[in-house]
Amino acid sequence: MTNLSDLFPAGAGKQVSFVADGAISSGDTVSLETTGKVKKVTTANANVARFIGIADAAILDTASGNITVKGGVVTNASITPAPVNTAGSKVVFDDAGPTTSISSAYDPDNSKVVHAFCTTVATAIVGTVSGTSVTYGSAAAINGDASTNTSIAYDTANNKFVIAYEGGSYYGYAVVGTVSGTSISFGTPVAFYSGNVGKISVVYDTNAGETLIMHTTGDSSTDRPTGIVGTVSGTSISFGSPTEASSNRFFQLSAAYDANAQKTVVVGYDYGSTAGTAFVATISGTSVSFGSGATFLASAVNSNALSIAYNSTDNNVVVGYGKSSDNKGYLITGTVSGTSISFAGETEFSGSTTTNYISLAYKASDNMLGLVYNIGGSTTVRFNSAIVSGTSFSFGTEQALAAGATDTTAVVLGAASGNFVASYGDGSNSSDGTTNVASVSTALTIGTDYYVQSDGNISTTSSAVKLGRALSVTSIDLEYQS
Repeated sequence: MTNLSDLFPAGAGKQVSFVADGAISSGDTVSLETTGKVKKVTTANANVARFIGIADAAILDTASGNITVKGGVVTNASITPAPVNTAGSKVVFDDAGPTTSISSAYDPDNSKVVHAFCTTVATAIVGTVSGTSVTYGSAAAINGDASTNTSIAYDTANNKFVIAYEGGSYYGYAVVGTVSGTSISFGTPVAFYSGNVGKISVVYDTNAGETLIMHTTGDSSTDRPTGIVGTVSGTSISFGSPTEASSNRFFQLSAAYDANAQKTVVVGYDYGSTAGTAFVATISGTSVSFGSGATFLASAVNSNALSIAYNSTDNNVVVGYGKSSDNKGYLITGTVSGTSISFAGETEFSGSTTTNYISLAYKASDNMLGLVYNIGGSTTVRFNSAIVSGTSFSFGTEQALAAGATDTTAVVLGAASGNFVASYGDGSNSSDGTTNVASVSTALTIGTDYYVQSDGNISTTSSAVKLGRALSVTSIDLEYQS
């Protein structure tokens, strides 16, 4: 074994042990990245990258470790190529389009997906996922009033769904839903805001055992972001007093519960400052309070281009948004500390024109995000996945789900199947409510050649540096290269 600290002065690179297949001069520098990414030696005078090998385990910045070099075989469960996305066929769950304001949640007790949405009235439907297919029961109307702006969350303590929506007289209503087989029934709707209600986002707080409904007030002169705590009892729900997170006018809201911090993170577009802003919400009894707003985007967020998901592996949240400055889609990571939140790692995921209607879902077993979004320039609904590593993201290849534009998306993980359930109003089919179930593979494909990419990831995309050929789903024969 040759220790790099014997070859380089302190500070020239991170320390790692490896078996060298050729001479390395003191003019070379070493960069070490996270496990599963390729390690490189760069010759300073030639300014070219030479592939050495792959670490056989995670190596911290201050630690030593081993690298399997060219000509050897590396077996490592953490070797993950760029994710491969496969979308199942379209399934229409509402053919009375246009279907608007779709939101989705998963019932782990019955292994069902439930969509809340609007056609003329607020409606819900139960789906059963099998592989990359989904079947639905009959749709059930929640109310008889013209409705918009639905949001749904699952109360794990009571095994019930809470659905909030804008109903009669534009008031905000909530209702408790109970799944039985492939059907859903409802208690009596209760008004949580007796005035014009705007954007709604519902979250269940497992620590408090309460549901938090975030909404804008809907008055065009205010639109203040407001939270109210709901308590489920049987098929009924009751509410505490509302609290405003800000006195500023807000467009768009999205919320996610951070189980590690035991707080809810609420993101929105502050119309007054034009900033993408986040608040940390704390429930105490039937009340909610908010920390000061934190900016994650200084410029404006694209219309209807904001979503948030909790990453239970890294104990942080990921926000997806579109920038009005360049119309591209981005992800950024937020970490909660007390009643504050800080952000890092802004990463572009869509370079196409006008990325909007973004929805995110998280899969803990692969530390992976599922993303559904609309591309305005080419008017397509797309799905992609991203492997998360700290504040970094490795993306798969976009999958087109529908050729027509949409004005609503939703995505949820069907935990029993391990696949993402992507829903939208299909602009190529009268904006009918439509679903594709997408599977994502991060395993190596046996017998397939893999290549080193410029960001240190590996994929089947040909590049100047061939990594080797997969012998199994977790092992690669590192072919020798001169």
